[in-house]
Amino acid sequence: MHLEVGAAINLIAGSLYNKLPRRRVNAFAEEVEKGIFNKFQGHWYPGNPSKGAAYRCVNVTGEKIDPLFIYAARNSGTDLQEVLNYLPKDLTIWIDPGEVSFSVGEKGSDKEHVRILYSERRAVGTGTMAAPLADLTDDVAVRPPVPPTFPATMPSAPAGM
Repeated sequence: MHLEVGAAINLIAGSLYNKLPRRRVNAFAEEVEKGIFNKFQGHWYPGNPSKGAAYRCVNVTGEKIDPLFIYAARNSGTDLQEVLNYLPKDLTIWIDPGEVSFSVGEKGSDKEHVRILYSERRAVGTGTMAAPLADLTDDVAVRPPVPPTFPATMPSAPAGM
């Protein structure tokens, strides 16, 4: 679960760096990470990755903002609206065992693009990551393996995850 959560955090933090002070981005991202680990307790099934997949969908912007972002903003002292101003409109992230994907654009519209951000199936044992949101075009390809870089330390997953 650490690689998957790290990939999602990198996606979010990468969208905010160079737009907000790094210290504020780091504090916000750490709180998002805590929120994800708390939310996923009891909902992570490596032997059956599709089980609970809808629960592990994180809506970052739009009308249905995931409460973990409200929690993260409050606990990090970050203005949620300021964060939302810099994230892509209608960003949804699916964090599943062995794969993280995301979409940008309204669900079902021709503007929706689903991309794989991380997949352990694409490079056995190491996983792969796609381009940061700022670098995305319609022709983006999955890049070579890159380990998650943020945050430097992650809490241990609860037993059974």
